[in-house]
Amino acid sequence: MKTAKTTIKIILIIVAIAVIAVGAYFLKTKGLNFPENGVYTQNNIIEISRDYMIKAGIALALVLVYLMIRFNKLGVVKTALISLAVVVWVQVLTIAIIVITRMPIDRMFFAILLLGFALTTLALTAFYEKKLKTE
Repeated sequence: MKTAKTTIKIILIIVAIAVIAVGAYFLKTKGLNFPENGVYTQNNIIEISRDYMIKAGIALALVLVYLMIRFNKLGVVKTALISLAVVVWVQVLTIAIIVITRMPIDRMFFAILLLGFALTTLALTAFYEKKLKTE
């Protein structure tokens, strides 16, 4: 049973790496899909993403501090590093999927990224809660 779970985890990681690699290739060759008559252009996206990154960075820092305090029995540094890696991984995977599907860049782009951040935070909290109960 344990080897089956490990095998599934390895397969999921390989699939995620493949999706990110294909997304990076599409981003390099085709770029982002900006609508023809849309409000969002490459310059607007760069400006908005700067604001998004600052606010998302502050939110991520607060979430990491909360997770480090709440789950300090699991190891403060380990909790912070795993959480940071998972949040970044999910954001990169989300952007890769958006690029592969050629979804137009509009206001839904940042909403999807924020939704991914929120769901990742919830999943991390549930994971650490379960891990804390088993130890």
